[in-house]
Amino acid sequence: MGVPGVLGVSLTLTLCVAAIGWLVSRSTPIQCVNAGSGKIDTESGRGGLFKGARAILDSRALLLIAGVILLYEVASVIIDYQFTAAVSRAVDAAQLKQYFSAVYTFSNAMAVLVQLLLTTWILRRHSLKLALLVMPMAILLGESAYLIFPALLTASLLNTADGAFAYSIQQTAREALYVPLSRTEKYEAKAFIDIVWLRFSKGLAVILSLALSLLIPDGGEMLLAGGVILLALVWLALLIPPAVHAVPPRQKTHIQPVPVD
Repeated sequence: MGVPGVLGVSLTLTLCVAAIGWLVSRSTPIQCVNAGSGKIDTESGRGGLFKGARAILDSRALLLIAGVILLYEVASVIIDYQFTAAVSRAVDAAQLKQYFSAVYTFSNAMAVLVQLLLTTWILRRHSLKLALLVMPMAILLGESAYLIFPALLTASLLNTADGAFAYSIQQTAREALYVPLSRTEKYEAKAFIDIVWLRFSKGLAVILSLALSLLIPDGGEMLLAGGVILLALVWLALLIPPAVHAVPPRQKTHIQPVPVD
């Protein structure tokens, strides 16, 4: 299809999603059930975005989610910069497309395997905290290996660690943090995090990426490993306090027989 064809398909799908969203918003009024009265409250969603910002400041769990998102987005863009720089330096221009395709395909396949085999096992058998620790530990180990052995293989493994864990176990565990929160925190604070804070973090990461491309000399991306290691240590420090509890296993329902006269 080529780049123009792929962009055309993406644009068409995006317009379809926008049209579906517009039709749903017109045909289905947004209604929330008031937790106190049990009645439908159609006004509760108004102003919820900025109410969510205040709710984040009052909740340690929400501050944890916001902090994890910011640290991940910054670390991810540095990892991507390291990987791209290492590939462009070690791989011939004629082979760049094939190499990038192979690495991204492998990373996506690993993400599927992690989601199917590892995520559920850790959440059910161990704890939510352990699931949240997987991503920063993978980044910490990967950057340490890249700092010691700055080669194409270690840079590629960094990309694989990012792709394999970010949108599988990390995303699942992060969403699970919302489960024990109140209705207000779930709907108002989550809306602020997903709409405002996540985009702010991505925007900051993009600015950082542009700055790195201008300020870091050729071959200097290895020096960034120390900065990512520091980010991973801060990330781990946020998770170490006992604020993230284990996910309780599913309880089996036992039906008692009713005696019949």
